[in-house]
Amino acid sequence: KRDGEEMAAADVKVRGIKAVGDKVYEMEIDSTSLKFPIKGDSAAINTNGEIADAKGNKPSIKHFIELGGEAPKGKSALVYITFANGTKIPVKGMADNEPTSPPDVIFIPFDKAGVALNGDRSEGKCAGCFVGSEGKFVGTVVYMEIPGPVEYEFKIFSNFGSFVAGGKGKITDKDLPSLQTIHNGTAYLARIVWTGRTGLGDKAGTGAYVIVSTVKTQKNFKTGALPATNTDRIRFGLLRSYRGS
Repeated sequence: KRDGEEMAAADVKVRGIKAVGDKVYEMEIDSTSLKFPIKGDSAAINTNGEIADAKGNKPSIKHFIELGGEAPKGKSALVYITFANGTKIPVKGMADNEPTSPPDVIFIPFDKAGVALNGDRSEGKCAGCFVGSEGKFVGTVVYMEIPGPVEYEFKIFSNFGSFVAGGKGKITDKDLPSLQTIHNGTAYLARIVWTGRTGLGDKAGTGAYVIVSTVKTQKNFKTGALPATNTDRIRFGLLRSYRGS
């Protein structure tokens, strides 16, 4: 059980059970399980008749016992930045005759196909907005390697410390299937493009900038990993020649 609700049989896949003592047994959990037993969960012997004691007695009710142990530490997100072509090599972005996004949009999260994620502005989304395509986005791309759902906040400053732009957003459970999986399926690659707009709606000029990112991961209900927060400061370059939708 978790939070008072019994899990479905398919949630936790048991690969095998072996005796490691007179009254102690060890269970092997399949890594493809949707959930892993964590501290605070409860477990009981099944009543389907598969388990019996030495005299053949089988449990008729499920007697749940709370699991102990320690929850694993939360995994932080890794944040890095590329130019408009998705690499760390400077390149011009979209031409001025390409489609535009609303002038008040500063950051646009998009999926593995290069399409803006669905959602409303309260989540930092811009459904239907143009972000470009692989090899030529509308601006600088921020990459986040995340273990699951996160909340993020970006603040961009000029090389002289002046505030340029900022924004907040969320990558939710419903967004994860549309993201690229990495590290053997243990993490996701979230991409957010900076459209090149400032907080005043103007286009930022060519130069060096600093982005301060704060990413908060949620408790992982599959592994039991606790929430984590990490802040990064990354210096990067911007080519004014791209449109900055």
